[in-house]
Amino acid sequence: MKPLLNDRGKSYTEAQEYDGYLFPRKLGGQENINVSEFLAGLNDLTFKDDEVCIVSYPKSGTHWTYEICNIITTGSSDFIDTLMPIFDYSPKEELKDPQARSLVYSSHFYPRHLPKQFMEKRCKIIHVYRNPKDVAVSYFNFSKKLRTFDMEDMDFSEFLRHYTSGNVCCGTWVKWIEEWKTFKKENSDYPLLEIAYEDLKRATY
Repeated sequence: MKPLLNDRGKSYTEAQEYDGYLFPRKLGGQENINVSEFLAGLNDLTFKDDEVCIVSYPKSGTHWTYEICNIITTGSSDFIDTLMPIFDYSPKEELKDPQARSLVYSSHFYPRHLPKQFMEKRCKIIHVYRNPKDVAVSYFNFSKKLRTFDMEDMDFSEFLRHYTSGNVCCGTWVKWIEEWKTFKKENSDYPLLEIAYEDLKRATY
């Protein structure tokens, strides 16, 4: 477990550094789980080729996009009172439960960390990205509310330095975007749709 330090040398949260990525300390509903074992467990999951995953850097419109996709796949705009299934945090038992299966998932992972069969079946991916300045503000405000983050004495200026240097879960926005841009370039025929948060907002109102 890697402590992420604030400017005073105090840990404000923790992450797990593995394969070039800063994973949160809680994965699949479990604290301090071994990342390698967790990813291997995701590779045990099976998928159908009509399933979809929304990928995004944190605070980029993931849940909003999920709600839109759910309306399209279910044909209903009724309020959803359950958490969206996310490969990073949802317990594997829930992801495998046929009664709880969703056609739409989400993740903040790099391409190489998504479930193996999901990628082999060429399931559809929607990549949502947002202006990194707005992401920084949203990420800061969201993190201040979490009990797993000790940010009571951290202001936005300090958080911005951590955000731009990669001293936050998921690493830097730039590195995250580069990983997915590279994947798209090397797999140009993969069914991947890129959507800008700002374009989505303009088209909605």
